[in-house]
Amino acid sequence: SGDTLTVGGAVVYGEYPPEISDAVSTVTTLSRFHGERPAVLRSSGTEPLTSELLGTVTWNDNFSQWEAKIAFAPQQKVSVSITPGDDKNDIAPGEAFVMWAKEHDADARAYAAKQMVETAEDWQDQDDEAGEPITAESFAARIRLTEITMEAEGDGTLWYDDDDIFGGHVIAVSVSAERTFTDAVMMG
Repeated sequence: SGDTLTVGGAVVYGEYPPEISDAVSTVTTLSRFHGERPAVLRSSGTEPLTSELLGTVTWNDNFSQWEAKIAFAPQQKVSVSITPGDDKNDIAPGEAFVMWAKEHDADARAYAAKQMVETAEDWQDQDDEAGEPITAESFAARIRLTEITMEAEGDGTLWYDDDDIFGGHVIAVSVSAERTFTDAVMMG
């Protein structure tokens, strides 16, 4: 009738079932919903803020956070996301975290390199076209900060482009509210 779709698959991976039935297949039936459309998120109308450090900071209703793009270094733009605490318009903690990140970027890259250089070597060993050996110094020099995120509790993450060390994955360096590095992992 056009209102249902039945989808089936093999119970045993890799075996194509001779017929679609509950006995030899996993079967799922999807039905069209005829009710009211769900409400969509409406703009809260939150006005942008202006920051000397961050420039124009806009509110993202979908993620309940402030967002900006800053010139982190010459030829390097970095996205900034700040999840506010109780006072939604207080972005000062986020500004302080960005200032800290600017001062400690080299330290964060060195921390990531120390934590991840062995994994990078393993990845390079699996590559048919392995180039120069990866050292902690070359690792730290290659990665570039692309995003800074700060949570309401004061902890945050520095997100780095991996310069294809891990095939285009991102490197996340976690920072505690006390401003110590707590972890460096590959993601995505």
